[in-house]
Order: sequence, then C-alpha cells, then structure tokens
Amino acid sequence: MSQRNANFNKLFEAEKTASNIVQAAKKERVVKIKKAQEDAENEVVTYQQTKEEDFQTFKKEYLGESTDQETEINTKREKSLEFVNKMADENEQKVIDYLFEKCCEVAV
Repeated sequence: MSQRNANFNKLFEAEKTASNIVQAAKKERVVKIKKAQEDAENEVVTYQQTKEEDFQTFKKEYLGESTDQETEINTKREKSLEFVNKMADENEQKVIDYLFEKCCEVAV
C-alpha cells in the first residue's frame, strides 16, 4: 500500500507541476498578446502620423499656404482697384465734357 501511496503522490506532484507549467504558459501568453496589441497600436499611430505629415506636405506643395492665397488675392484686388481709380481719374474730365456736349447739343 505504501508503494501505491508513493505512486499516487508522484502522480499528484506531476499533475501539480503540469498545472503550474500550464498556468505559467497562460500568463506568458496573456503578456505576449498585450505586448502585441501595444506594438500594433503604436505602429498604427506612427503610420497615421506619417500619412498626416505626407498629406500636409502634399497640401502645401499643390495648394499652397492659405495665407499665400489670401495675400495673392488681396494683391490682385488692390491692383485692380488702383487701375480702376487711375482710369477714372484720367477720364473724369473727358466724360464730363462728353456728357455736357451731348446734353447741350440740339438737333434741328
């Protein structure tokens, strides 16, 4: 009977050792899965940042800065206004003379 108890104790210890090995493997698996998830999240964030930088570079290259566009539009507008004002100043007297001439002209 003592041989039986000894074999039973050996079997019990073997099962206990196997259970400990399985538990350690499960814990290690959980740790590896969490590490893989963190690595994947970091990779996604890095990829998103890279693509956002690429997009901003593309946008600046092909669309220009919004301030550049505003400045260009304002410059064109100012030049157009200067041209209109210059033409009005140069032709003001001519227009007045023409209108006065036509108003005073009497057809007989």
